[in-house]
Amino acid sequence: MSSAKLIRKQGSSVVGANISGFGVTSNTMALAQQKTVFDITGIDRVHQLVAELAKLIQNDFGYTDTAGFKIRCSICNKILYGEKDANAHMKESGHHQFEEIK
Repeated sequence: MSSAKLIRKQGSSVVGANISGFGVTSNTMALAQQKTVFDITGIDRVHQLVAELAKLIQNDFGYTDTAGFKIRCSICNKILYGEKDANAHMKESGHHQFEEIK
């Protein structure tokens, strides 16, 4: 069963989201309060580095498209596509062990 949790802190924007399901767990990304703790110069370079890091993680299979990924039921070997198919298969069969097929 998949779940999603939105984390909030007093007096701030959304602080982070943690989504998990089928053994897939996302990393949490945070947005902090609008408060200057220290001056950041060269923020454009920071944005560039974050974009490069995201691309590296995505290329290294750090990203899983749960809406369209191809998975196999470990119990009956049925091939499924996406979280919706997997949820339907769980309800119909009671099977709940899946593995992603690359």
